[in-house]
Amino acid sequence: MMISSTIGDSFKKTVFFVALCCMLNWVPAECDQTLAEALLNVPENTTQLSFYEKDFYIIPDYAFTPFPSLTSLNLPYNKILRLESEAFHGLANLEYLNLRHNKISILPPDIFWELGINSSQLYIDLSYNYICTLPPELFEMGPPFFNI
Repeated sequence: MMISSTIGDSFKKTVFFVALCCMLNWVPAECDQTLAEALLNVPENTTQLSFYEKDFYIIPDYAFTPFPSLTSLNLPYNKILRLESEAFHGLANLEYLNLRHNKISILPPDIFWELGINSSQLYIDLSYNYICTLPPELFEMGPPFFNI
């Protein structure tokens, strides 16, 4: 695969690293523990949660289930490579999900099905990731507003 010479070497290395990690299904071992540690002292009744510039390479299944009152979840600039299919399970009140500026390349087809079912609106920001195609099932869940 030829990458244009106008693209900087740093970007080429990042794209290659992300593609290689996704092909090998590899993430650094400490990533789950880092997110779990970050969530340890968060009260269960939290409605807005933000983590910026952390080394969260993967969002595991049921990561935010202890926080059913969340209406806003901001996870930009976290180096996220992969979202497990049940990562956002239990977030029925969510209205805003910010995943921009990560390294996500693939979305599980049912990743957003339970999001915001108790909300009148749902905005999902996936901009500035490495997503090339979206599974058609993403749009069967209802009318969220996507920014891709």
